[in-house]
Amino acid sequence: MKLIKPAFDRMRNSEFLLYHNQVLEICGSGIQALALPINALKAAVAEIDELFMPSLSNPLTAELEALDARRDRALTGLRKLADACAYHFDEATSLAGKTIVEGIDKYGKKLTVLNYAAETEVIESLVASFSTQPAMVAAANTLPLVKAWVQELDTANRLFNDTNLNRVQSNARKPNQSFTQLRSSTIDTYQQLAAQITAQQTIAPSELMATLIKRLNSLTAQYNRLVNNRSSLPDEQPGDDEGK
Repeated sequence: MKLIKPAFDRMRNSEFLLYHNQVLEICGSGIQALALPINALKAAVAEIDELFMPSLSNPLTAELEALDARRDRALTGLRKLADACAYHFDEATSLAGKTIVEGIDKYGKKLTVLNYAAETEVIESLVASFSTQPAMVAAANTLPLVKAWVQELDTANRLFNDTNLNRVQSNARKPNQSFTQLRSSTIDTYQQLAAQITAQQTIAPSELMATLIKRLNSLTAQYNRLVNNRSSLPDEQPGDDEGK
């Protein structure tokens, strides 16, 4: 089994970051043969993350952190509400709850600990799903309280994004290093990890490595579908979402 090639050249910056964070989550740290390339990828992703970290000296930092906490509470509250409804005795209510839980969890299990840019992107996509995906629309109509939670999540995320953009504009950090450069080096590092995984499975096939490849391929296929299905302007470039 071969690893599917990710469509890195068509990913937005936040998608690029989220993808690599999820790759690291899937790979974990318990496979000794992959320790070196995994650690190298962690370092590369950490360097990209630093571009989005708020400067402690920026006056917008406290406001940004408060808004991040607000959207985290909204996201957690929405999922907990849906999860509770999933156990409801009424079949329609239960189905609606399960649909929303699945709609949230498809983006990952630890959304509130993602870097700022990646979480913003995920929440935008999640909020949009409640008006564009029939199953999510139906679920929200079945559970009236959900709409208020989605509205709060959308509001908090928009306020966070506006504040974060203002912070970025007023706080030029690492002017000599672009995201494009870091994307290129991170792709090289990912490819080294992928090559090591392929080599391990070729030399000494194992169920552990086969399962890892299946999980990575499932993740990659999800992102490739995302970029293939995105309705965007013809001249959209990777990173357009970051305003850099």
